[in-house]
Amino acid sequence: MHLHYLTLERQAAFLAARLRGSEIRDSFTQRKNEWVITLDVPGLGEPAFLLLGCDGQFPFVLFSEQTRRGKNSTDIMPELIGKTIETVAMQPGDRVMEIRFSDCPDRLLLQLFTHRANFFRVDRENRILGSFKQNRQLSGSTFVLPDNERPVLENFDAVSFAHKFQVDRPRALQSWLTGFDLLNSLLAREVCFRAGLDPQSPDLSSTALEGLFEQIQDLLAEYREAAPRVYLENDLPQRFAPGDLLHPAFSEVRPFDDINSALRWFNFQQIRLRAILQKRRTLSASLQRKISALQHAKEQLLQAPESPDKSEHFKKLGQLLVSQPHLLLSGLTEVEAVDYFSSEMQPIRIAVDPAKSAVENAEVYFQKAHQSRRDAGDRSENLTRVTEQLEMLEDIDREMQQAADLKNLEKIERELKAQHIVQYRGEAEAGVYRLPYKQYDFKGYVVWVGRNARDNDALTFRHAAGEDLWLHVQGYSGSHVVIRTGNRTQEVPSAVIDYAARLAVTFSSARHASYVPVVYTRVKYVRKPRKAAPGAVLPERVKTVYADPI
Repeated sequence: MHLHYLTLERQAAFLAARLRGSEIRDSFTQRKNEWVITLDVPGLGEPAFLLLGCDGQFPFVLFSEQTRRGKNSTDIMPELIGKTIETVAMQPGDRVMEIRFSDCPDRLLLQLFTHRANFFRVDRENRILGSFKQNRQLSGSTFVLPDNERPVLENFDAVSFAHKFQVDRPRALQSWLTGFDLLNSLLAREVCFRAGLDPQSPDLSSTALEGLFEQIQDLLAEYREAAPRVYLENDLPQRFAPGDLLHPAFSEVRPFDDINSALRWFNFQQIRLRAILQKRRTLSASLQRKISALQHAKEQLLQAPESPDKSEHFKKLGQLLVSQPHLLLSGLTEVEAVDYFSSEMQPIRIAVDPAKSAVENAEVYFQKAHQSRRDAGDRSENLTRVTEQLEMLEDIDREMQQAADLKNLEKIERELKAQHIVQYRGEAEAGVYRLPYKQYDFKGYVVWVGRNARDNDALTFRHAAGEDLWLHVQGYSGSHVVIRTGNRTQEVPSAVIDYAARLAVTFSSARHASYVPVVYTRVKYVRKPRKAAPGAVLPERVKTVYADPI
């Protein structure tokens, strides 16, 4: 928030009245951008506090009767302890507040420039003795106010003001007004509104300019005395003003008795709001990526042709091979069997693998029958599941956009993390042990999914057991997936393998495809070639299933 000079001027006057004769008891920082000075204020039984904020967007100087020194605090400019405040005032024409002491020639200069806020202890020659930020670099240099080339309104009367407009010939009135020292864009729009003038008007009569000048003088006089206001929209603070604003339409206005209370509430609410917006942006980006992926998957499912159910046909071919094993002569790749299932018992040609027996060839057709039956039902099932997930995430997105509280956003964040839509970041830097896999539970089995290429290696070769099942998408990059078998002696159910295969597709570069081949084998049959890239392995004795992403 760019603090207007009038606002700081009024705050300096407020602080001067409150702090005159106050002795500094303590001086510390416990947050990156906040300096706290503890004061013994005459007539006040309890300690009071001067809060100095160097936040890049919301610099502030505030009086408070409530705060405390935390365990992680650090001393700041201890040379000021024991000094007595004599006065607080603004440096003429700029956003620099000065604190003088009655028993010390040093002064505090509080530079409240947005993105360049800093606090300095200087001597009589303005040599910097210490600073809140960049202390080593700035100590010993001279504090110099930046040149203020903006024309000073107090040097103008109505005639010279109108003459300057005619000489400058501005393209837009509002932009021209902000060139004066006491007018920012907010006040420029306000005086234009009160004078009944178009802020974008490039041409004004002498009478209109005279009326505008009078409105400026009246507004500045009003804002030096009026009760400050905070304007809100949907319970969120939008504008701070030293007095009434007539031109913007806000749903709510909150008046304050003094400038300090208004600034304190507005600044801290704005900092809270910024944290909410940052959290919302982070969550929204992750959520939108997932929503886009689901929308793409739904479109593919809608556009994909329905898979015909050939399960009965494949089952019949398998049964015919079992019933007529004598047909499989050495070297044949196709046999002609009698179709006992047709009334005419006509011959039917069946492709076979000459290296396999009749029973083994029949098993291939039985597996095709199972796959065909599953594929026929999968399209409808997948479409329903994707649609439900999409609707759920869109509901979460709407709830998140309306959340005006960090607690609600953090609750949504935990929900998204539980669904692996938002990832846990920075845990390793914070000293928290991070497992190289995500864990899923399905029908009593635990399934691990590697987080990245290096984690894939750790998962497969350091965490998984030899008898665990290992899966990976064939022909695509992606996560290693491990089905934990534990001490089970029975085979892993096909439903569990199918689920793990779908996870493998979901966490791979084939996540937008369908009917993707996924190979699986025991972990003990996966080896790492020498000098292979992270995540690159050679699996042996693999079997293949086909799966769609979750």
